[in-house]
Amino acid sequence: MLVHGSTPEQVREDLEGLRNLRMLAKNMAWFLQCKEAGNKMGVPLPEYD
Repeated sequence: MLVHGSTPEQVREDLEGLRNLRMLAKNMAWFLQCKEAGNKMGVPLPEYD
């Protein structure tokens, strides 16, 4: 994810980039809550080869 602009004012004008970053932050927060709930319920993390 990326926003475009060489000044803070230009970055604030990149509405699509800012929306994408907000959605990413919300999705990450949701995932961390799910992971915490899974840990409390004893759901194991995936095993890696």
